[in-house]
Amino acid sequence: MPLNPAILAWLGLAAAPVIIHLLNRRRYRVLQWGAMQFLDESVAKSSKRLRIEQLLIMLIRMLIIALVVYAMARPYLAGAVPGLPAARPKRNAVVVLDRSMSMRYDEPRISNFAQAKEAVARVIGVMEDGDSLNVVLAGGKPQTLTPEPIVELGRLTEMLKDVEPVGTEANFAQAFEEALSQLEKSHNPLREVYVITDRSAFGWHAESESHWYAALARLQNAPTKPTVHVLPVGVQQRENAAVVGLTPATGSIGIYQPTRFDVRITNFGEEKRTKMNVIFSVEDDANQQIARVDVPPGESVTTSFHHRFTAPGSKLVKASITPDALPFDDEMQTSVDVYDAIPVLLVDGTPGRTSPSPNLERGQGVRTLPGPLELALRPRDKDNPDFKSLLAVQVCSPAEIPSLSSTKFHLVVLHDVPVLTHRQVSDLERYVDSGGGLLIFPGGHVSPDAYNVLLYRDGDGLLPSRIEQGPAVKNPIRVMAQAFTHPALAAFRDPKNGDFTRIEVYRYFRYAPDPRNENVRVLARLENGSPFIVERTFGQGKVFVCATPVDEDWTNLQKRSFFVPLVHYAAYYLAGSVQPPRNVLIGSALSSFIPLESKDAFLKVIDPIGKEQTIKSVQKGDRFVATFTGTERPGAYRMIGETSGNATSFVVRPPTQESNLTPLNPRERLWIEENVQASFAKDWDDLRSRVFVRAGQLREFWQLLIICALGLVLAETLLTGVFAKRSQAAP
Repeated sequence: MPLNPAILAWLGLAAAPVIIHLLNRRRYRVLQWGAMQFLDESVAKSSKRLRIEQLLIMLIRMLIIALVVYAMARPYLAGAVPGLPAARPKRNAVVVLDRSMSMRYDEPRISNFAQAKEAVARVIGVMEDGDSLNVVLAGGKPQTLTPEPIVELGRLTEMLKDVEPVGTEANFAQAFEEALSQLEKSHNPLREVYVITDRSAFGWHAESESHWYAALARLQNAPTKPTVHVLPVGVQQRENAAVVGLTPATGSIGIYQPTRFDVRITNFGEEKRTKMNVIFSVEDDANQQIARVDVPPGESVTTSFHHRFTAPGSKLVKASITPDALPFDDEMQTSVDVYDAIPVLLVDGTPGRTSPSPNLERGQGVRTLPGPLELALRPRDKDNPDFKSLLAVQVCSPAEIPSLSSTKFHLVVLHDVPVLTHRQVSDLERYVDSGGGLLIFPGGHVSPDAYNVLLYRDGDGLLPSRIEQGPAVKNPIRVMAQAFTHPALAAFRDPKNGDFTRIEVYRYFRYAPDPRNENVRVLARLENGSPFIVERTFGQGKVFVCATPVDEDWTNLQKRSFFVPLVHYAAYYLAGSVQPPRNVLIGSALSSFIPLESKDAFLKVIDPIGKEQTIKSVQKGDRFVATFTGTERPGAYRMIGETSGNATSFVVRPPTQESNLTPLNPRERLWIEENVQASFAKDWDDLRSRVFVRAGQLREFWQLLIICALGLVLAETLLTGVFAKRSQAAP
């Protein structure tokens, strides 16, 4: 077995003597010459001897070429061979070190990651002088300890001391591709890859051809195929419980309003967890709430907590459970924005509701007849004169729509707006695309054709589908009974909060959204199957459209007791995307939209360990945009404006799949063995006996081949001389 099998392709050169011989024969022409016929008898006697001599010389020359090529391929034999030197071929090795979050699993003696670093140190320890090695860190985007494999292995040992697990998956496909790239940077013939990991299946993506496509293509095209070994560390442990969700029930949160937070606990193990403590807390609040839950094996439970915030701003909320051997997922934080007011623009196209006055500022027209939708957006509490709605509503007519920005308005409501100008539509699209919310109630003054041209635009606009006038309704149509899962409607899963089937519709618009469009979702339907409420995601923002206006000639919705909560739940949800996400996965950028009046051109970012960095915001349109990309560490980050001092909290989370310690199953393992051409060791002793001890017994014999080739060259020279003298002496 040669170390450089690709060189064997040059064995075809051994045919060169045959080709040269055939070409030389074609150089001579046979001519009939009468005087030569007397020599035929002599030539016949010597021709047989000449052919044998020429064939022998040609075979020797072919063998010389074959021996030289095979020697260049570096052949070796396994085991001790008398007469061969005890020199092992130089090794070029790459260690792929799993530093995903599951490697933090802490056994009674030592964590999985500490055991993995010990295994790397052992691999380094068995290397010999001249061997080269590098370490690829598998976690997020693969990184290497050095730009290319090095022979000063002590440097790698020192650099390895500072390596810690990161908060994301290992992604072995990308790490393996980087390992193959590292192998190509060294000329040592013996090429090996060692993958040191725990037994978790997550990160391998076994049986995913698309995920492994680039790595397997590189392996297929490698001039020298490496041997790949997988060394598992730690015990095969599956028992783990984790906090996998901490979410507010509404998209926007106001001060003094009870807010429900749902905490989701998953038991990834095979044993039931009983009476687990779930602790809920809010920063700057010393009070804690505690609940106890039982979680069956392989299942999840959700428990809820309620909290009233007394001050606006960016707040951190935390939920934690009883600690176990994998501590990173025993708590979860969530960043929420708490508002004292959510600015809403209501554009009411119903005649008589608003009338512009030249003596008043834009948007401050004389409102003569507030409609039910406006009253729902800013309700009054007769028993509490000091009650203040969270929604700060500004009402205007379609002609008075001001310039829109997500820093000025968090939500725009269009009610029975008959027509919009092209400029207004473009302004609306920019507003929603940047994160603003849009709620549309088409009414009797709306032209479906105009809406389809301006707002649907063959699927590129704000509407989720084409809009058409519905058929005449003889008898009222009710809303279909269904289990509401959408956050804006989740409260109505409990009939105590309102029965949607009591909504009656007398006239309606029809929508026909494409079910294949992932950006469109039907939230509620009428009993005849026609959509009643449809959601569309548009850029960073969201759009709700209803099949009716808030008008007693179309529906009795405004007469239902749950009408006001429904409007507010929808408003809180739609206004919740006005800012970029505060809670992101590790490696994702943190962004914040900042009003120009804050003058925060520079901001200070503080990471989970207290390290500070200064970033510069960029003005985009009518706001500053601040972006920070250094989110390699999970935990809470703060972004503070250097001028205003306003602080925004963010939470960077690891993927929840890292909490699932389920090992590779036999089918996944077989796929890795066959496609990645990897072998799995039981433990370090197994790997050492199968790989390193065997490698120490390898014996190269290319030197003997070169000696044989030189001997054949000498023999060919002597035979050529002998045969030439014999030919001259022949009669």
